[in-house]
Amino acid sequence: MTNLLKLLNPKIDKRLLRSIVLIVIFPIVVLRLLGFLQWMEWAFYDLLFYFSASESKEERIVLVVWTEKDIQKLQESIIPDQTLGILLEKIKKQQPRLIGLDLYRDLPVVSGQLSKQENQAAYKNLQEIFRSTPNLLGIEKVLPPTTNPPSGIKRVTSSDIITDDDNIIRRSFIDPRPRTKKDDPNTERGVTYLGTALGYHYLAKEGWNGKLIGRGSYLIFKNETQITLKDIKTFDGGYINNKMGWDFLVNWRRGNNLFIKYSVTEVIDGAIPVNIFQDKIVLIGNVSSSSTDIHYLPTKKWDKYQKWTYGVEIPAQVASSIISAALDNRPLLKVAPWGMGYILLLVATSTMTFLILKFSSLKIDKLYLISGFFSLCFTCLLSVTSLVAFQMMGWWIPIIPSILGIWLTFMAINNYVQIDKERQNVLWLKLLANYLNHKFGNSSSLIKFNTEYIEECTQIIEQISFSIYKKLEKEHQEYYGNFSDSNFSETKEAQDLNNLLKKLSEIEATNPKILGQIQKITTYRERTTEFMELANKRKQRNSGKININEFIHQIIEQTLSDLRSEYEYQVLVEEVYDPSWSLAKVDRTALEIIIENLLDNAFYAVKPENHLGNNYSPTIKVKTKNSQKFLEIRVEDNGSGIPLSRQKKIFEPLVSYKSGRGQGIGLFLVKELLDIEHGKIRVESEVGKGSKFIVLLPKK
Repeated sequence: MTNLLKLLNPKIDKRLLRSIVLIVIFPIVVLRLLGFLQWMEWAFYDLLFYFSASESKEERIVLVVWTEKDIQKLQESIIPDQTLGILLEKIKKQQPRLIGLDLYRDLPVVSGQLSKQENQAAYKNLQEIFRSTPNLLGIEKVLPPTTNPPSGIKRVTSSDIITDDDNIIRRSFIDPRPRTKKDDPNTERGVTYLGTALGYHYLAKEGWNGKLIGRGSYLIFKNETQITLKDIKTFDGGYINNKMGWDFLVNWRRGNNLFIKYSVTEVIDGAIPVNIFQDKIVLIGNVSSSSTDIHYLPTKKWDKYQKWTYGVEIPAQVASSIISAALDNRPLLKVAPWGMGYILLLVATSTMTFLILKFSSLKIDKLYLISGFFSLCFTCLLSVTSLVAFQMMGWWIPIIPSILGIWLTFMAINNYVQIDKERQNVLWLKLLANYLNHKFGNSSSLIKFNTEYIEECTQIIEQISFSIYKKLEKEHQEYYGNFSDSNFSETKEAQDLNNLLKKLSEIEATNPKILGQIQKITTYRERTTEFMELANKRKQRNSGKININEFIHQIIEQTLSDLRSEYEYQVLVEEVYDPSWSLAKVDRTALEIIIENLLDNAFYAVKPENHLGNNYSPTIKVKTKNSQKFLEIRVEDNGSGIPLSRQKKIFEPLVSYKSGRGQGIGLFLVKELLDIEHGKIRVESEVGKGSKFIVLLPKK
């Protein structure tokens, strides 16, 4: 598989291959082998029947049913022996090919309208009819709880049915009893379920033969034509450990009124067409509302109305599927080879991986959209292929593992690509940070060196200028004699020297500010590198238990020192700390950046020139509060405030309302950091009165 995937796409590395196997293929295979996907396979199997076309009525099978009207007319809850005898005689006169009695008759069924002697006579007559009807098939239950076979009937079959765990019948028995070595393979033992026996014996009248093949399958053949009732084995289709005798999948007919039906009283009264039973299979059963013999078939699972089927229709459906497979070329159902499901799973995951990686250069939202489209297309393709194979050839292809593989691959590979993109972005950012760190480091070092050199040169020039001034002053005094008569400071030379000394003083005052800014750049360089290392997970988070009040005070002191050098006005900063909030576990770097940005915004907001009146005093308050679930930090100011229309936008990237100063990154960075820490921030502001920024950090 490794060579195949590398051939498909060279981007697939061992780590990705390992992820596909561990996250997609291995769990699906294990879940399937443990049977957890069985119900999904069954649901899709039933869906195949739902999308199949409705079929015409089966003319070779006629149902004679005991209905509620029969009960009301004859005043009998169960068909009594006398009525059943009359019914069988009426049916026999039309010479049906087979009669199936889907009623248990191991005991007499007396009529309340007859005497004891009349009921005994009716039972004996019924037994005589049983013995004189060689084409009559009765039933018994051979699996626990069992019933006894009816006396007198020569051909007794099984009534046992297979109900899956979801209470739906998808299979039929060939024989519910496991075969032993003592059984004669040539005996009729191979077709003992009523529906299977009816179908086989109907074909036998037309020259078809049957024999057991393998370990439970049954071959029915005539000359070169043959059909096989293929035994379902462990892991066939969606089944896991399902062995229950010899069983095969039934190709159930779908539609309404699939069989010709007449009630018992209609047959007895002769209210039926002449020769309607001739050369056909006649099945007798109970469909009254009091009957509990109702079952569920896959053809009706998705129906909106009647989802159940009367028991007499189950053997009729089984017999019809066998007969139509032999005479109408209607396929019997068979399961795809055992390994096909796993091959489809491998192909599906490999193809999806290849396609997603082919488009991995796109933006992640477009990648999700395109790969989702491909996943949907492949799912539809598999479903349609499975439906066509099911309807045209009778193949049940288990595609649930493949569909799960498609969507798990969709999620896994897209997640892998997204993480890989983020990792590459972080690596590029780290390289950029290192590059800028290097360039800014060299530049700041050079500026610092030159600034110190300028300061040194300035001091030397200042000393020289002062010496020249004194020397010229002395010479002027000696030349003019009385110094007061001619003031040297008013001469052009003196004025030039004074201007020079003034400029030198300004240079000396500016140099410390430059050095302060260089120190600030150095601090930000170091923080940028630290952020990149944190983002790349190359360094342990800078978190731990600290005295939060003291730490915040230190941040404020350092920030105020930087801000007061930038702003020319004085700001009163009040600090109010909750004494109950001492030790807390926080990310120190994140907290430092959050407070710095909030203080910077507050300093800008309290700019005196934005406020009218001489009594305005710029004030900032920093408060902490220890609530039940959160550590709360408030930064308040009495500045210009934020309009309501802007309050929702200030946390968006590249949105700034600081004219000529802001870049729109600060509050966005604060919001992102709090999202990482699972914290919150909200703003309360009123124009002309000030703003409150409330930071909530969850307790760790």
